Amino acid sequence: MAGVGAIPLGTDLARGVPGDYDGSTPLPSDVHEKFASLIASGAKVARALVQAHPKGEDLARPEQSGHSLAVKEHIKRRVRFLREEKARIFASEEGIFEGFVDASERTMGATEMVDVKVSTTWLFTGNRTVLSQELAERVLLIVLDPQMENPGDRTNFKYDLNQHVANNVGTYLHSFLTLVQNWIAKGCPEWKGSALGGFERHCAIVGGILEAAGIHGFLENRSALRNTVNHTSPEDEMMDALIERHLGTPAGKDGTVFRIWGADAPPKHIGTGTDRQEHPIAKHRVLSIRAALEEESIPLHGCGYAQLEDGGVIYPDRAKSPLRQHISSMAGTVREWGADREEAKARQGRYVLEKVHTDRHSDLYKLKKLDLI
Repeated sequence: MAGVGAIPLGTDLARGVPGDYDGSTPLPSDVHEKFASLIASGAKVARALVQAHPKGEDLARPEQSGHSLAVKEHIKRRVRFLREEKARIFASEEGIFEGFVDASERTMGATEMVDVKVSTTWLFTGNRTVLSQELAERVLLIVLDPQMENPGDRTNFKYDLNQHVANNVGTYLHSFLTLVQNWIAKGCPEWKGSALGGFERHCAIVGGILEAAGIHGFLENRSALRNTVNHTSPEDEMMDALIERHLGTPAGKDGTVFRIWGADAPPKHIGTGTDRQEHPIAKHRVLSIRAALEEESIPLHGCGYAQLEDGGVIYPDRAKSPLRQHISSMAGTVREWGADREEAKARQGRYVLEKVHTDRHSDLYKLKKLDLI
């Protein structure tokens, strides 16, 4: 188990818990065992400690004490084992997701990442499915077109797939392995196309196996997949609104910067004494992101907006803090304006939202324009 070897031999993790403890047996302390079981079941550390400790309701600082206990090595090992055991039981009972527990997870109470083998393939089906941008970049698309308005009403299939596949699994497996062996015999040539980001090796091997067998066109339906993407997220709409205002910078101004709530003037100078000089954004106009959201009626989820009867959107004073946090998390967001969105080449490009300054009023953001790739 990862991390076990970090404890020197002969060193106990806690009273009665040996250094080579792998979490598979109950902890000698009833309080620690119950606490670990509750954490493994999804309980918060404070509530887990209150329930596990005989005087839990009288503890002065259960959250702080709970966190201190949760990061102890013997607790982490027991929690991890119990979580994996729950996953094994689920997979066994359901008969699905073999390898469910083989995943990368964050260790409870710490920032340690545990990398383990993943052997699960996820498949899903749908009719006229709409995907998020993130999901579309991680999916291989298989299109089955029955040329029917209601594909679910079809009957008279050539095969009952449940029975046919079960009866011919050996034939199909042999055929698949023949394709792989053909690829190996040809020297394992790798596919050279444009791969999915983060899945380069997968694409190089799978595409190589297909091309070696004379099957071309791997990943060439990416444009069809992108057409299923829902491009109407509020964040995209906000970026579009800011880009329009950025491009509308009036003559006499060096650019446009944005404050989340108000439109207080930008800083005039930077430095002191002989080092004092004009601030890089001193001659920029300042616009309010809040005002842009209200003008365009853009509802950012979780940011405290209110919907008006006419469909408009307002951000009352209570929205200031959640909106500030949300915009801060969007720093680095990229929005592309290509030929499909903007005819004027001068306006086409990649626009990146950057935080450029913080003063007594608020943070200031600016859009940086980059060339399209």
